[in-house]
Amino acid sequence: MKNKVSSSKHFLTPIQGIKILKNSHPDIRKLKRDFIIPQEFGYKIWDSTYPLINYLKSNIKKRNFKSIEIGCGFGIISIFLKKYFNARPLCIDFDSNVKPYLELYEKYNDIKLKKEIISFKNLKLTTLNQYDLLTGNDICYSEDLLESLTVLLKRIKRSKLREIIIGDPVRWPFEDLLKIVAGMNFKKTIIYNNEYIRVLHIYNKI
Repeated sequence: MKNKVSSSKHFLTPIQGIKILKNSHPDIRKLKRDFIIPQEFGYKIWDSTYPLINYLKSNIKKRNFKSIEIGCGFGIISIFLKKYFNARPLCIDFDSNVKPYLELYEKYNDIKLKKEIISFKNLKLTTLNQYDLLTGNDICYSEDLLESLTVLLKRIKRSKLREIIIGDPVRWPFEDLLKIVAGMNFKKTIIYNNEYIRVLHIYNKI
């Protein structure tokens, strides 16, 4: 007999081999019935996730690296990095309610990720020194987050972390972040644009 939970009707078309759960999935519905609802905007996979994955696929040149995904939500970026580049990701989010959803994505994608509930502005220099790449998507949508990202980027500049890739659907705080980064004198900064996303790609070390 067909397992209802694994039925394809509960999944969207896979993205780069990643299984994406529909809201109708029984496990998702159970979490919501139990009032486990992510705060702010962590309750779905945003459209800009997919063009960022395409950018990562085309522009990351190494494998077997350690990565941090800030504001990870369901951890889609980290799952992709682990599957495609054999990365060793750390997923961080300030909201403990995203963790059960992230664990579902681990389960259905047959993958294990390191997870930590912490605000990215509190990432320590000693932690940053242990990683090669920092990623984030749709994480700069308010003045508070702009300030937190600025603090984090200043800390990264003093760290051994090599590369930063952040995607955004072009909101005004992200535009302000680009102006701030322009004055920070990183080794190299690339701004990539298409109709779906703007990507800030920083090389802290070359």
